This record gives sequence, C-alpha cells and structure tokens, in this order.
Amino acid sequence: MGGQVVTPASYSAADLAALPQTTLPDQRERRARPDLTGVLLESLVTAAGPQTPAVKNADLRVSIVVAGKHGAVAATLAELQPRFGNHPALLVTQGHGRHARTDLVFPGDRGTQRTVHDVRSIKLSVADPALPTGLPTGALKITTDRGSVLVTARQLAKLPQITRTVTFASGSGQQTRVETGPTLAAVLRAAHVRTTPTSVVAAIADDSYVSTVTPGEATSGRRTLLLSLVEVGTALTQPRLVTDGDIAGGRYVSGLLGLQVTNTCR
Repeated sequence: MGGQVVTPASYSAADLAALPQTTLPDQRERRARPDLTGVLLESLVTAAGPQTPAVKNADLRVSIVVAGKHGAVAATLAELQPRFGNHPALLVTQGHGRHARTDLVFPGDRGTQRTVHDVRSIKLSVADPALPTGLPTGALKITTDRGSVLVTARQLAKLPQITRTVTFASGSGQQTRVETGPTLAAVLRAAHVRTTPTSVVAAIADDSYVSTVTPGEATSGRRTLLLSLVEVGTALTQPRLVTDGDIAGGRYVSGLLGLQVTNTCR
C-alpha cells in the first residue's frame, strides 16, 4: 500500500488473516451466495494515513486504486465509510500458504464488475484540483489530462433529466430534498469525456470545497450520481452534485463549478 500516505505498508495473506475480519452478505447476484469474510479496505486505508490537507471533510478527497494481476478499479474512501457512502469493500483471501490469493470484493454491488482478483497493490491519492474561475453563470468546467471542456447551463438543461427524492443527514438534522438534473454519466458523455474502471471524479465547489466520486458507484454500486439543476422546484444558480444513497450529505457539493476527471493507470 502506497501513494499519498503517511505509513506505506505491505501485507501477506497471513498478515491479512491476523487482522479483524468482517462478514457481509454477498448481494452481487440475484441467486443466493455464501456470505463473504475479509478485511475492510477502509481499515487498511485508515491505517496507512492519507496525506490530507487541513480542510473541511478532507477524507472526501481521498481515492484508492486497487490493482490485481489482470485489472484494477478505483474507489473513494467516502464511498466505503459508514458515515457517508456506507458501501464497504472487503479484501477476501482464498486458499492457503503459497497458493493463497487476495481478492477485492464489493459485497453490496450489482454484479462483479468491480471485483479485482489477486490484488497486488493499493495506491491512495488525494485530490487537490484548481478552482475554476471566470465561468458563465450555471456553466461547468470539466478537466482531464487532455485539457478542459466548458459545458454551459443551456447544454446541461438540454440533457435528459431525472428526478430523485433524497434523504441525508446534515449538521442541522435529517434533510429531504427533491433534486432534478442530468446524471453525472450523461454530462461526461456530452463533454466527450471517456472514463475507465480506474476513473475518479473530483467535484469542485465555488468555495473550494472538494469531494470525489467514481463512475463505478453508479454503474455497479447502486448509487445515483446526479448533477441537480432544480432543487425542490427552484432552479439552482450552479449545479449541485447529488450522491443519492449516502448517509450524510458531505458529498452533496453545492455551487458546483468544475469536475476534474483522473484516469489512473495501474
């Protein structure tokens, strides 16, 4: 385990077996499957100590790329944390001795697309995107390693819209909102931004608040990722990132100015 961490570490199958184990129901397929037991990925990330800045909800900037023998996948620390996404991932060890292998599994996923077999490395990154400036009202700047694209308010409004009633905890108590807008995936497609299983999207607010999500949360993780343009019947000046299904509202990014899309290699 490495990347932007305070304490890099290495784990053998025996090391993982000696750590606290968690058992969760396997919901990846419709047919009944045995429960899964392993080490919470979140616990290893926390032990490594992400190098986060001294800002509000800094953990929401942390992303993780888990690479195996034949593939890799990205997740965010916030998706895993019980107080935000509450969608844990397990490192499950199969076999014994020299034939043991460790797989990454999201027991609550729809399907097995985010399963990584024979895990070899875990890399942490902390998003620190630049604040977009000089944008027209309602517009969104999408930045990738190939450049940037401006999506105007009119273009956002022309995309297919969906409506979700969302409930989440906040500092002032439980909140319920009706949000309407295009999905994150639709916005990225409209901007001709390609994503991969290791893509991470950092949402940037007008007050420099940053939170990360992954497209995989929507395709596999049973979570709607929405860029709301209308909240409770009132048009928003700037879009709002909505992470429908989160326990707390930390990843609901209001005053959204930009999206930074990082396609991390193994």
